[in-house]
Amino acid sequence: MLVSHWGNGIPGTAAAAKASAHSSSADWWNPPTFARSERSALETRLFPLDIVPFVYADYGTVSLAPLFGAAVNFGKDTVWYSSTGLSPERDAKLVFNEEHPFWKNLLASVDAARELAKGDYFVGSPALAPGLDVLAELCGTTELMTLIALEPDWVHAKLREIQDAAYAAIDALIPHVRADDASMFHAFFMFWSRGRAGFAQCDTAAMISPAMFEEFCIPDLREYCGRFDRVLYHVDGPQALRTVDMLLEVEGLSALEFTPGPQLPPGADPYYYDLYRKIKAAGKSVQAVWIPPVAEDVERLLDAVGPEGMYLEIEFASMDDVERIARVIERCGGNGGA
Repeated sequence: MLVSHWGNGIPGTAAAAKASAHSSSADWWNPPTFARSERSALETRLFPLDIVPFVYADYGTVSLAPLFGAAVNFGKDTVWYSSTGLSPERDAKLVFNEEHPFWKNLLASVDAARELAKGDYFVGSPALAPGLDVLAELCGTTELMTLIALEPDWVHAKLREIQDAAYAAIDALIPHVRADDASMFHAFFMFWSRGRAGFAQCDTAAMISPAMFEEFCIPDLREYCGRFDRVLYHVDGPQALRTVDMLLEVEGLSALEFTPGPQLPPGADPYYYDLYRKIKAAGKSVQAVWIPPVAEDVERLLDAVGPEGMYLEIEFASMDDVERIARVIERCGGNGGA
């Protein structure tokens, strides 16, 4: 069992937190400045239990989209992309180009962060997952829904191009983010693994039928998992729960994370016990997120589903929270954070 926290550690002293100079997203285009700012923010945080110190190299969640021409838009606390208008009428082959400005800046950000880290913390691997989410950014989500229904062959062809480009980009990136012990850390969903680790998602699953998910997502995901030692899949929101049974049949998929969204209770609620048991029964691990630091809730969860194969992301606000949860972990047969 692992016990961590959503984000880069928990707040240190009030004075230290106030002094934090966390980077704005727009700083990303200046890799040395971005790396220094990320490190400065890290220095104000604490890392008890299994919380891993790391910095981002890219705040975007669909980092392949800019490689195919989608404009990156930086907000105060978010990143989004502008559609390229890709369609059968405005088609373009989607390939990985190592000379693309976005890619060159991404590698420069990774390298600047790693040089500054000097092994003290991880540089989180960016979100280079292929699939429908990438195509949605290029076509526009509404347009993609129409194309899935009316131009399925074209959609399959584009997904093949995205998949091949993703492999090339990931192969090029791994030597830059891999630690000296050959392990990797993924920034989004904050997971560490020895060997080649992959992150997968399909938020678009919430908008398509199970049959469409099986046709347009599962075969590519199965192939993708075969390229890695371990893969974590992000299930986004209640509408995506209908895909879980199909995901559990994918060999090579190591773990599932479910983000409840505002419609459902936090991740330690009894509502999820059967879901977590089902995932574990299929031989996969669970990442349970959005868990308030309520000792009684965490204890009930672990008593109900068992600590084995559980990765708990708990919303710690202080070291008092940490100490309460650590006592629960010890009582429930865990090892207090290892």
